Amino acid sequence: ILVILGTSRSRLINGLSWTVAGLCVLGLVASQSFGALTALCAAIVYWALSRGTRLRPSLVLLMSGALAAVLLYVALPLLERLLETQRLARSSQTRERLWEAAIGAWSQNPVGLGPGNAARALEAQLGYRVSVHSDPVQVLVELGPLGLVLATWLLIVLWRVAGPCGH
Repeated sequence: ILVILGTSRSRLINGLSWTVAGLCVLGLVASQSFGALTALCAAIVYWALSRGTRLRPSLVLLMSGALAAVLLYVALPLLERLLETQRLARSSQTRERLWEAAIGAWSQNPVGLGPGNAARALEAQLGYRVSVHSDPVQVLVELGPLGLVLATWLLIVLWRVAGPCGH
């Protein structure tokens, strides 16, 4: 089929790769997730810097356009949303309430509630299902202090194994 279409297999795969990457970026932009877009921008900058002098002007233009689109379409509305003091106050109060409820559930069972049970404990206390919105607090509630220490140790070991910048 590729011979009939007059294209090589590697060229087709390259085109499909760029199409999939473009759809992923489009999905991230459409989600308006601040964390995901920040990670995307960081990945693009890292990729550009890691390529060194082999970076073609067309790719620089493409990346600049993508970053500009992200900034205009997503970052500015998100910045407005973040600067709303009422929303910020509501969000921090909600997280405080969630963390207090989670610590309260942990204090009733200091060994830990077991994996996946933090949301159930919050639902029992608050009347609706929600996540803790803090990984360290969630690990403490679910796995107890020993689990939190082990999870922290595991992250440190993985960080050291990866080395600086993955070298």
